[in-house]
Amino acid sequence: MGAILSIMVRDVRSTFRNKMTAFWTLVFPIMFLLLAAYLWTPQDSLPMTVKVGVVSLDEPGNFPVNSSLTIKVMGEVEYKGRKLFEIREYAGQDEGLKAVKNGTIDALIVFPEGYSRNLTYGFPAIVRIYVNRADVQKSQVTTAILTGFIDRFGEEIGLRRIGYALNYIPPQAMGNVTREQIELWMRGFVKPINATVEEILPETLMTRARVLGWHVLAMIGVEILFTGMISGAVMIVEERDRGTLPRLLSAPISPWSILIGKTMSVLVILGISAILVSLVGVFGLGAELPLNPLNPLHLLSIALIFVGGISSIGIGLIISIFAKTSDAASGMASAFSWPLMFLTGIVIPKWLLPEWMRSLAGVFPVSASIEVMRGILVYNWGISQVLPSLPTILISPVIVYSLGILCYRWNLKRMLT
Repeated sequence: MGAILSIMVRDVRSTFRNKMTAFWTLVFPIMFLLLAAYLWTPQDSLPMTVKVGVVSLDEPGNFPVNSSLTIKVMGEVEYKGRKLFEIREYAGQDEGLKAVKNGTIDALIVFPEGYSRNLTYGFPAIVRIYVNRADVQKSQVTTAILTGFIDRFGEEIGLRRIGYALNYIPPQAMGNVTREQIELWMRGFVKPINATVEEILPETLMTRARVLGWHVLAMIGVEILFTGMISGAVMIVEERDRGTLPRLLSAPISPWSILIGKTMSVLVILGISAILVSLVGVFGLGAELPLNPLNPLHLLSIALIFVGGISSIGIGLIISIFAKTSDAASGMASAFSWPLMFLTGIVIPKWLLPEWMRSLAGVFPVSASIEVMRGILVYNWGISQVLPSLPTILISPVIVYSLGILCYRWNLKRMLT
């Protein structure tokens, strides 16, 4: 045990003495967390303001309901104090379409000839909408906001028409039907279906603080993946390149003590990194990450950091058999880690991934551990929700690390011959 602890302390010290290693272990996850906090986490719940170009090919004339009124109403519509539309008028359709294509505006509305006359006299009025499709998600939001406004504006006009029409129906013509019944019947033409839409967010992700907590765990997962995999890959190769491997093996230290000591040093570094990221997230950014030491599931979530670390180290040990130098081992581990960070649900939510990637995220040991941690600390999972994932997150590290031990043994023999 003394030899194991000596190796562990030596490796932890050397890690933090190396500026580059300390950067990737301590500074990089904090930088990544800050980017997530200010780029990917919503700052408020207000909608975006759509830049809309308008072209009127119509002559409003003396028509009370015309294109000018429509444009004026659009410019005044607000939601929670923020204007929905930023209006820009263009002289012709070609000029407006050019603005859409070069990204100056998000969409263009063209009011053709006869729009005002038809709208005033009760005939169908036509508008043409052109939406910039450069960003698919933004174009969908833009289309939804514009069509929502047009539908609501048209509905309001239809309801006002009903009021005007009822004024011209004499009471004796109504017979036994009341004015209210006729009005209700006519409203059915304007709006045959009345649907109410109510947005419900998951209780645990209703606040920005909870979303930031999700990102804190993501950064911990990134560190588990990178630090564990790279440390496992260079574990023995680095000692050989430094010339310290023969001295270690000539001392009264077994190869297994070296492996255990180095593994423990990586887990200690992961623990320090996780604590630092959590402190910055909670106290620096206001992330909500409830941790109750009296809750067994919360203690399990802490243990999962080290369980995931064991898996990551095991993968690194397997990678090491393909590398002849420590630089090559580090490069291979980094090249392997970067895509896995995005493809296994560690940084990107699983529901945004294609189906086959979700399956990979479900069985990849590191992402499985992070998923359960998020479930416990962010989504308030109970024991019944955690139990189905326990076999994967507990058995996988044993299998992966066992394979890593075999690769470590083979790699050690290769270096000594």
